[in-house]
Amino acid sequence: MKTNENKYTILENNNHIGDKEQYAIIKTSCIENVMRHDVYNRYGQKDNGGIEAWGQFSIFRNGELETNLSWEELTEEEQERAEAFPEYSDLDTVPENEEHILIETCKAIEYYDGSNFQTIILDNQYRVDTEWKIVEDEKFINDVLKQFENHDTVNYQSGTGSVKTADYVFYYSNYSDSWPVCFFEEK
Repeated sequence: MKTNENKYTILENNNHIGDKEQYAIIKTSCIENVMRHDVYNRYGQKDNGGIEAWGQFSIFRNGELETNLSWEELTEEEQERAEAFPEYSDLDTVPENEEHILIETCKAIEYYDGSNFQTIILDNQYRVDTEWKIVEDEKFINDVLKQFENHDTVNYQSGTGSVKTADYVFYYSNYSDSWPVCFFEEK
């Protein structure tokens, strides 16, 4: 993970719309492990309506790992164990041959955008379906962070504001929970 001494991480949106790339600067300290079924979608709702709707379960059955099981493929006992949020959330912590449900976790950052709770998923243990990727280009990272850390004061209007620098436009929200994320684009 490329960060500015672990203070910031820069992300690029894989699914941007339009001609300009979309980026975000996040506080690295705000990245945490989140249960995959607890993330928020773009509308501020839990992404898949709860654990039973999520549909990606793994379990040891008869000493063999079965993956990508839907809720309906689990027995009633397995569903009860899944709802109890088992202590094992990744393959590395499950004792060999133990029959246990694995619930996927992901590294993510959650924030409030002024209207909705949001989640940016950075990585996913068993699938790669993230909308954002971590930028690795050190020259780009250094240039962005130099302008980010030294720009003019943000002038907020209606709860949001932007600042133009020599090469970028940084977008801010005046809501207290939103700071972990600052979106930006190239001019």
